[in-house]
Amino acid sequence: MLESAVELLGGLCLSALTLLIGFCIVGSIVAALRAVSRASATVSTKGRVLGFVAEVTVRDERNRAIPTETECSEEMQHG
Repeated sequence: MLESAVELLGGLCLSALTLLIGFCIVGSIVAALRAVSRASATVSTKGRVLGFVAEVTVRDERNRAIPTETECSEEMQHG
């Protein structure tokens, strides 16, 4: 009687462990696919955001203007 109860409990634990590992694998795949789809959506809007941010002048602690992305790309095209 006790032996069969221990066997049943061991079988249930083994089944639960197998299911847990399976859910972890499936969850990781789903999370990776969501991250990839979110990254591709971010790439499409990134150009617009960078265009806005590039217009902001950034200054460091010495009060020297740091060239924006637009200014850098213009310098590369001209020279």
